[in-house]
Amino acid sequence: MEKDGYFATIFSDKYEAANTPIPYLIAYVPLKVFGIPFSIGLLRVVNALISLCSILVLLKILSLHQIRLSFLIVITVLFYPYFLKPSFSYYMAVYGVLFYLLTVRAMLSDWKYKWILAGLSLTGAVLSQQFYLVIIPGVLAFMYWYNNQSKRELLINASLVILPIILFTSPLFFIWGGLTHSDYSFHKISFDVTKVTSILVIAGGLFIPYVLFNYKDYLSKKSIIYVLMGFVFMEWFAPVFAAMGAFGAITGYTWHALEILGKIHPLLKTTSGAILFSFCLFFFFDLLKKIDDRLDFIFILSLIFFLGGFLINEVLMERHLLPLAVIVLVLSLRKISSSVLLFLTAIFYLLFGSSYFWYYLYVHDTFKH
Repeated sequence: MEKDGYFATIFSDKYEAANTPIPYLIAYVPLKVFGIPFSIGLLRVVNALISLCSILVLLKILSLHQIRLSFLIVITVLFYPYFLKPSFSYYMAVYGVLFYLLTVRAMLSDWKYKWILAGLSLTGAVLSQQFYLVIIPGVLAFMYWYNNQSKRELLINASLVILPIILFTSPLFFIWGGLTHSDYSFHKISFDVTKVTSILVIAGGLFIPYVLFNYKDYLSKKSIIYVLMGFVFMEWFAPVFAAMGAFGAITGYTWHALEILGKIHPLLKTTSGAILFSFCLFFFFDLLKKIDDRLDFIFILSLIFFLGGFLINEVLMERHLLPLAVIVLVLSLRKISSSVLLFLTAIFYLLFGSSYFWYYLYVHDTFKH
C-alpha cells in the first residue's frame, strides 16, 4: 500500500485484507500527511489510540447513566483478551467497536442532530467491518420504541441513519461488487446448531460474575432445565475445536479450556460446557426482568442482532465475538452492586488478559518474526 498508494491499492488486486478500507485509511492519512515512514510499530500505536478512544467513549456512556464503579467495568473490558490483543497489534476489530460505541452515544443523547451522527458513526462501523450491517434493524427498532415521533419524523430520522451508509458504501459496491474485496468474498452465510452451542457457552463464561452475584436466584428449578438443555447441546451439537480456525469449527480460549478438560475426562468437558450454557440462559431471562433504562434497551437489541449475525457466520472464531462480548460484559457487570466482586472481576481480567496477550506476543507462532 505504501509503494502503490492507498487508493490505487483499493482499485487493484493487491488489496490483501478481508476488512473494508476505513481502518487502513485512518492509519494511512496521518502518517502520509506528516511524512512518517510506515512501520508495524507505528500502526500498532494507531490501534492503541483507537482502543483508548473506544474505552473513553464507553466510560462516557456509563458515567452519563451514573453507573457506579464504571472504571472497574471499563478496566474489565480493556483487559478482555480479545479486546486487549487487537489494541496493541494490527488487527481491525477495535475500529468497529469504536464506531459502534459512538453510534450508541449518539442514540442515547439529546443532541439536535443525533440521528445524523448516529448514521455517520454506524457507517464508520460498517466500513470497518461489514458485519455491523446486522445492527441497523436494532437502531431502527430503538428509534421506533424509545422516541415519541410522528410517522413523518420517524421516516426522516430513519433516512438520516440509512442514507449515509448507502452513500459511503456504494463506491465499494461499484469497485468490488460488495463490501469485501473479491479475493475475500468466498465466505457464505450458513447456519448450523453447533454455532448456538459455541456462542452461548462462550457468553456463559463472561456471565460468571453475574451468576455469582445472583447465585440464590440461579439455584432454582429453572436452572435445572437450563443445565439439562446445556447437556443436550454439548452432547449432540458441540462444535469441533480448531486451534487456527476452520469451517464449522470454533477457536478461542473458552473452548480450548474445555478441550483440555475433555482430555482429562470427556464428562468434565460436557458438564463444564453445560453449566456455562445454563449461565447464558439464566442471564438472558433474568435480565428481561431488570431492564432499567435506554442503555439496557439498546444493548439488548444489539445483543439480539449481533447474535443473529454470528449464528449465520460461516467461519466463527471467539475473537470475532468482540462486540458481543463488550455488550455482555457491560450489561452484566452494571447489574452487580458488589464493589468487591467488580474489583475481583477487574483484577482477574487484568491478569488473565495480560497473560494471554504475552503468550501470543512471545510464545504463539502468530507473532514470531
